[in-house]
Amino acid sequence: MSKKISYAWVVFIGAFIMTFMVVGLANSPNSLYQIPITQEYGFSRTSYSVVLSLFMVFAMFAHLAFGVLQKKLGVRKVIFMGGIIITAALMVFSISTTLPAFYFAGSLLGFGFGFSSISSAAALVNNWFTKKKGTVMGLIFAGSGFGGTVFSMLVGEMIQKHGFKYSFRVSAILILAAVIVITLLVRNSPKDLKGKNAGEAGDEVIHEEGTLTYKEGFKRGNFILGAFAVLIMGIIIHPVLVIAPVFLQDKGIDPVVAATISGVVYFSAAFGKMGLGIFYDKFGPVKTMGVVFATFIGGSLILLITASQWVAVIFAIVFGISVASQTVIVPCFVSSFIKSEDYNKFIGIFVAILTGGTALGIPVISSAYDVLGSYRPMIIIFIVLAVIAFILSVLTEKITKSRYSE
Repeated sequence: MSKKISYAWVVFIGAFIMTFMVVGLANSPNSLYQIPITQEYGFSRTSYSVVLSLFMVFAMFAHLAFGVLQKKLGVRKVIFMGGIIITAALMVFSISTTLPAFYFAGSLLGFGFGFSSISSAAALVNNWFTKKKGTVMGLIFAGSGFGGTVFSMLVGEMIQKHGFKYSFRVSAILILAAVIVITLLVRNSPKDLKGKNAGEAGDEVIHEEGTLTYKEGFKRGNFILGAFAVLIMGIIIHPVLVIAPVFLQDKGIDPVVAATISGVVYFSAAFGKMGLGIFYDKFGPVKTMGVVFATFIGGSLILLITASQWVAVIFAIVFGISVASQTVIVPCFVSSFIKSEDYNKFIGIFVAILTGGTALGIPVISSAYDVLGSYRPMIIIFIVLAVIAFILSVLTEKITKSRYSE
């Protein structure tokens, strides 16, 4: 008699749909709206970039609240709540005509996104899987890469043919449909099955609640250094991704081609997430972080010298691997120095730190453009920061090994 399929894999499918739709559609194509909206209403790039910063700030608030909410409501309800908020935010975007309205929409979108993205997916993996977590996370978060590929091209095409308002409305409908399906599939943990078969694969795990407090955690050196490494990742990686389409257009590349390049980044990131997850399980956090920062530096250098769309494609392939780290490697990296029973409590904090870094990095690089007339100087500074972040990740692992060997 064949074994029944573990319900963990049903949860896996729900989490994959969430990353494919929510991260792929509500986050990945956001930079494609910047030029058409600023041209339509006469906003400066710096003033509109505040929308993206508010998105990150309110996503950070949601991630900070995640630990408390998932304990009180369960991950499933948190995901559903986030999806409804995202749907409302996209509809607000579609009717906005002033900067304050766009700021409100960006804040609302970020708040919903924080509930239905990285923290939720990582918590589900922690609740349902014990083996090969890096590989499982890589496969789940590959959804955001594939979603980013599909929706960057789809959104770019819709904006060109029908305008950005139409694109926002279609996106809202798709997100609403997706969150309904996700809610039907996902369960918080094996406890929710109430005696029904949870599967016979041996993957499921029921954690006892951890006792480590936030204060105790952040007194530890590995928590502090790990937090700074994650912060720098937020500051440097996504902001460069955000300005890449604009940077390419400034260099004479067609807007539709630039949007397609963004799609290639996310396509590369999709495979990068799977590869990095497997690589993490085999080689551990430090070597994986080394790959992340090496591809960020290499991709950034290629971007600086890009003169044709074919060189831009090479940039997209290399840089996409570093983009993969924002979803799959940060949760894995955090799991390397936080025990499973405390993981759900702390993962939202570290994702909030990552998001806060991005919220800081976007206006910094945009303001640098307005002041200097070029993104080039800040990209070079970000390359230096990447080296520092790698050193911090090495020190984090050394302290962790020393602590657990005592």
